[in-house]
Amino acid sequence: MSETSLYSCLVNSAMDYIRSDIILDCAIGKNSLSIHCGEGTGLAYTTAEAWQSAVALSPGNVEKSVCGRKLSEVIADYMGSDPLAVNIALAAINAVHAHRGEPDEINWFEWLRGKKRLGMVGYFCPIMERIGLTGVEPVIFELRPIPGTHRPEEAPELMPTCDAVLITGSSFANKSVHTYLPYVSPSADAFILGHTTPLSDCLLDRFTLGSIQVLDKDSLFAAIRQGQGIRDVKAYIRKVICRGMQ
Repeated sequence: MSETSLYSCLVNSAMDYIRSDIILDCAIGKNSLSIHCGEGTGLAYTTAEAWQSAVALSPGNVEKSVCGRKLSEVIADYMGSDPLAVNIALAAINAVHAHRGEPDEINWFEWLRGKKRLGMVGYFCPIMERIGLTGVEPVIFELRPIPGTHRPEEAPELMPTCDAVLITGSSFANKSVHTYLPYVSPSADAFILGHTTPLSDCLLDRFTLGSIQVLDKDSLFAAIRQGQGIRDVKAYIRKVICRGMQ
């Protein structure tokens, strides 16, 4: 799937689920942002570029400008190139899919057993210690120059050799996910995880998707505006999963 077709698919899939007309509330912070509409509440990672734009415009002013906008128009912004608009659109997409998923009860230690090479797009801190106990060889791709990791340009050579794949949902916020998807082996056990992951039908034919549902919108919004990260808001969300059809 090409870059354009992938992101168009995400937008079109969300459009199919829209029932309400407008954005009801919005919260923007340094680490995350959130959209609330009739369908529910969605989260997205705030990239550094998006936060710079928000600060320049004033986060409060941006929130006011988003509230009352048509949900379909906000979601369509995901196809653009403005980092802040893209992140807001992704949160809106996730809000539309907020009702989907079942409680995430995956035992990652058991899942890793028997795997040989784990391709990781993003550094998944919670499972790194477990990887060492399983004997799985991690192949980590990062946009940042972190020692021991690989650049996205190395994906065509390395990703097909991995029999297990974990992709961070933040790759939808910076729109880098298309760099990796063509090189995931058809036989690999593949997941996309993180609070920014859209629970979209067009991804379920290949991936199991892990995202979140919001339990306490008001507390979450207050925490986001204070700049708290996803680890700080665990009391206000729950992890959910949509199992792929591969």
